[in-house]
Amino acid sequence: MGIDNSVHERLVQLLQQSPSREWIEQYLDLVKEVIDLGKFENDDPRLVLSLTQRNNFPVTINRRYVLSGFRKGKPLVGFTVPYDFENLSKLIARSEPPEFSSHQWKPHPGEVAEKCPYFLAFEGFPANLLTPKQKSAWKQAVLAEIGRCSKSPYKHFHEPLIYKVVVDLTFRVAFLDEIFQKKENDNAIYRSIFKGLIYERDNRSPPDARRQAQFKIGWENAALSRRAYTDETLNSTLTWNNLGYHFGLQLGKCSDSEIQAAYNFLAQEYQINSSGSKILNLTNIYPDEVTSEEVFREGAVRQVSVNAYERDSKARQKCIDYYGTSCSVCSFNFGEFFGELGEGFIHVHHLRPISEIGEEYEVDPVKDLRPVCPNCHAMIHSHRPPLKIEELQALLHRAKVQPISGEDALAQVRGLIEP
Repeated sequence: MGIDNSVHERLVQLLQQSPSREWIEQYLDLVKEVIDLGKFENDDPRLVLSLTQRNNFPVTINRRYVLSGFRKGKPLVGFTVPYDFENLSKLIARSEPPEFSSHQWKPHPGEVAEKCPYFLAFEGFPANLLTPKQKSAWKQAVLAEIGRCSKSPYKHFHEPLIYKVVVDLTFRVAFLDEIFQKKENDNAIYRSIFKGLIYERDNRSPPDARRQAQFKIGWENAALSRRAYTDETLNSTLTWNNLGYHFGLQLGKCSDSEIQAAYNFLAQEYQINSSGSKILNLTNIYPDEVTSEEVFREGAVRQVSVNAYERDSKARQKCIDYYGTSCSVCSFNFGEFFGELGEGFIHVHHLRPISEIGEEYEVDPVKDLRPVCPNCHAMIHSHRPPLKIEELQALLHRAKVQPISGEDALAQVRGLIEP
């Protein structure tokens, strides 16, 4: 089969939206179930596998989607289900409006509006979205659509390459190898570029089509020399436009699909970080932890639920290189206790809270930083102002000798260690 390079590139771009290879494998298996259900050949006039301008991945029979993947860059899967499915109300309640436009289909000639099937979308791994009973209902709706027509008016949008990727499992493996091996290499580059950025505030809004366009404009402004951004602009505030400019400076002129792939990665990372921060934001719990994932100037502020001061990962590493990974308070070492699992793990504590400094300064990794375990780190920050390393060491020593409690014990300890 001759392959149209433009179709190949667009399909690669489409599948690169997948959060993982496992996700797209599961979705392709669902598409194959539709094909097997209807015993469709590639040229069957009723079947349409198309590449849409909205970058989703639908399976069309008659005039309707019976299955669709992706919406606005999100890994959503849409299913058609019968109007009389007994648990329809529960399915509707957990569907994903408005991003996927979950709805009841409008009637075609000869249909009764109230008896039209629904189209509902869900987020997650495709194989886990429907129970066996719900999946059976989906297949009933697919069969009803197959029996409703002899051909689809959209057949000219059908892409034979998609059919081959779905049904030819050997070809599918090779095609996905091409995508995900390249994606892994590219993601490492994108992650490296992002980690190397310097900025004071992250003002990016949640990713959507508009932010994607801004990212592309910024990229092309840099790569095609359409417009020059100043260092002051780029370093003060991170926006999708500025982020695109940073990437355009480093990667130069690229195809639309390559720019799309970079944006997809950054959008996915944005959602992961945003989701994680709602569950556990270590910056708020341990405000002086120097995290290994952040590469910024000492003291640069970013907006989270409160203003948090960014740390320099190079300073963290130099501190660890000098003091090692044992806790400066209690001497606990994660590697010695947990073996390979804990090797190298430790928090790094700033002796002088950066939030009290309020301006950029050059941190001394040996003078200003100390490795501490999370337990001791939590205890340091359980008091305002934070306890000194020596104070917590003294409290720990006294606790081994006799019970201690509250401010009285702390006052005694401070009397012993302060001049």
